[in-house]
Amino acid sequence: MQKPKNWLINSLLLFSLIGMLNAGYLTLTHLQGGEAGCFLIQDCDIVLQSEYSELFNIPVAAFGLIYYAIIFFATLLYNINRSTLLIRKVAKFTTIGLLVSFWFIYLQAFVIGEFCVYCMVSAATSIVLFLLGMYVLKKGVDSYDGEMIKS
Repeated sequence: MQKPKNWLINSLLLFSLIGMLNAGYLTLTHLQGGEAGCFLIQDCDIVLQSEYSELFNIPVAAFGLIYYAIIFFATLLYNINRSTLLIRKVAKFTTIGLLVSFWFIYLQAFVIGEFCVYCMVSAATSIVLFLLGMYVLKKGVDSYDGEMIKS
């Protein structure tokens, strides 16, 4: 009998929810023209108001919100229909977040010269989602008598 790896699905849901909340806050703050209230680094608003904070006049955080929402709702859908194809696509989709996060870390470190706490939370969230996604691709999400089977 197969038993779902609930910790894996729950982790995908949790980290994508964290990403949605973080990106949602940044999107709302950007659209309202406010300051993010960076609690550890005073100059993180420099990052959030830089020329790299928008793409086609849309806050990049809004794209992050969409990215995390896709992962969240696709994982919820997987929880309903147990489609192996769907969860494998979600796992592959996390690569986008990883690559974009590395790009924004580079921009913060070497171009802007300041770091944004919220941006680093997003990067960490994307890295965790990527690692979970790679686990899905390598091991699958179901077990049989304690052994992992590939989906």
